Amino acid sequence: MPEMRKLNNYFFQSKESVQLRALRPSEEEMRQSYWSWPQDRPAVVSAESIPSSCADLDELNKLVSLLRSELFQVKRENDVLELKVIRMEKTFGPLFRSSV
Repeated sequence: MPEMRKLNNYFFQSKESVQLRALRPSEEEMRQSYWSWPQDRPAVVSAESIPSSCADLDELNKLVSLLRSELFQVKRENDVLELKVIRMEKTFGPLFRSSV
């Protein structure tokens, strides 16, 4: 495993941006033992895949929002039930506790 400092120097002294280099490694980079590439070059993110990724993220965000709403509703129902139990304990006292 190469030293992180050497890797950082290599990336930041290059003319290309780090993001572009990460998407398209050079032949020299692919020959390095610390890279674990498949037999052919790694796939570059295409512009066509971005809209579907955004749609997937939108759908995921909607699902997370829905789950948060449901969780809030369940928590509220749980709080109501806990209050009912507390009232019943106060009303029926020790008789209620021994039967539960």
